[in-house]
Amino acid sequence: MVIALLILHAFVTVAMIGLILLQKSDEAGPLGMGGGGGNNALFTARGVANILTRATSFLAALFIGNCILIGVLTNREQHAADKLLMQSPAKTPAKKVKTIAAPQASKVQDSVQGSTAEDARTSAATPSEPPTQ
Repeated sequence: MVIALLILHAFVTVAMIGLILLQKSDEAGPLGMGGGGGNNALFTARGVANILTRATSFLAALFIGNCILIGVLTNREQHAADKLLMQSPAKTPAKKVKTIAAPQASKVQDSVQGSTAEDARTSAATPSEPPTQ
């Protein structure tokens, strides 16, 4: 759910940036710099400016609401995870693990020594051939 809200959040953010950039700037601009009264004949109708302003306001409200909803859902998920971690170990009994006896070391050594002695006898009985080139 949070992932879907984050994806929606990204789309709302990009759309809001686009709408803000499409709006006509004031004649003087901030502090009298930039955005001066050039020939901006593209958006001269006041109705288009009202639509852009209302759409920007709607996206801003959606952005803020989405931020709050993401925060609440993330907090609930974190709270649920904390509850699971805080459960006492007495409530969840531990499973008994079967132990398997390890073989005795003397038997392992005898089997290893026996195989090497047998390997040595078979290699001594068969003559080795010279390597061919």
